[in-house]
Amino acid sequence: MRRMISTSAARVVVSRLCRQVGIDRRITPHSLRRSFVTLAIMAGVPIEVVCHDVDHASTRTTAGYNRLAPDPNSRASHTVAALLASAT
Repeated sequence: MRRMISTSAARVVVSRLCRQVGIDRRITPHSLRRSFVTLAIMAGVPIEVVCHDVDHASTRTTAGYNRLAPDPNSRASHTVAALLASAT
């Protein structure tokens, strides 16, 4: 059985742990969640599995959490459009 804690209780726990280990930056439960998503995707975990693990309804939401997402301008369609534009 999964036991949930409130957002404010999680924030207190994370803040206390950060202080104990000397981390001065503001770390929140949400930033840890984003880091988990990014690291899982980097490790090769399929996005559908990560989506399920973080309890997102959509893989699009999970993909948005990935801090290392590719630059939208690096998509193949943009590269091809730039190539065609330079050929004229």
